[in-house]
Amino acid sequence: MGLSSLKNITKKNGLAITLSEAKAQCYVVESDNSQDAFITALIKAAQVIIEESPNVPFCFFENTFEAIYDSDSFRFLLPKFPLKSITKVEIYNGTEWQDTEDYYEEIGDDIAFVYIPIFYRNETTRKVKITFVAGELDATNIRFDAKQLVALNVANLFDNRNAIDTKTLSENPLGYSSILNNFKRITF
Repeated sequence: MGLSSLKNITKKNGLAITLSEAKAQCYVVESDNSQDAFITALIKAAQVIIEESPNVPFCFFENTFEAIYDSDSFRFLLPKFPLKSITKVEIYNGTEWQDTEDYYEEIGDDIAFVYIPIFYRNETTRKVKITFVAGELDATNIRFDAKQLVALNVANLFDNRNAIDTKTLSENPLGYSSILNNFKRITF
């Protein structure tokens, strides 16, 4: 029980790192424009890899999400961060979704919860739908470690573009894994 579905309602795209930053990470000379389209595609792919990694709830750019929970809890962990706003909280009454304003939020740097006090100590399973906005408005506000994670992914994809079997980034304990672990979430 818990999060049963997550839907991305609006998708804002962008590049978390610049083409120049990606070229530097790949040791490509800035004036060499022959691979710009390819490296730009790698930046986008690297971001998707990170955002879709299991237990990594990070979202680069501001998107609106709809999360549906089947739970007997009064506390709901939002599945993406950084949280910008909660637009709507709805409770399913058995036939339709009804808006509720009886909730409050607890927001940390990398985690956010929605609490619905009327559910406290009521152990029946219920459906809750939370619509929220997560991610940054533009790349200038994206955390440095998230940008570094993208850069490492881009360099790995660039260096191993023709490889069939390579050492994965996740096996690198000093670089990629240590940064990625900052984004992993242990759910409870």
